Amino acid sequence: MSTAEKAAYVNAVLALKADTTSARPAAANMAGAQYRYDVYIWIHSMVMGAAHKGAASTALRREFLRQFELEVQDVSGNPKMMIPYCICVKGCTSSNSGY
Repeated sequence: MSTAEKAAYVNAVLALKADTTSARPAAANMAGAQYRYDVYIWIHSMVMGAAHKGAASTALRREFLRQFELEVQDVSGNPKMMIPYCICVKGCTSSNSGY
């Protein structure tokens, strides 16, 4: 990830953290969600048990991250922006690019 890509991603997440104008589920609002980003914190807390256990855990995580990625793309105006990730492979060290 280049410096410019990292800055754009960080700015998009900060924009989600500052957005109070977007619609939020009533239950999330009742739980204290004030910002667009807060909804993801609320969702994670609501499904934490199911999302971390059982056969659906991979699918739930994948969908959660996809929805977050769509939000990041929306606020950034960049439909190609992706959530950065690390491929944890045996043998990776801090000398590897992207470690």
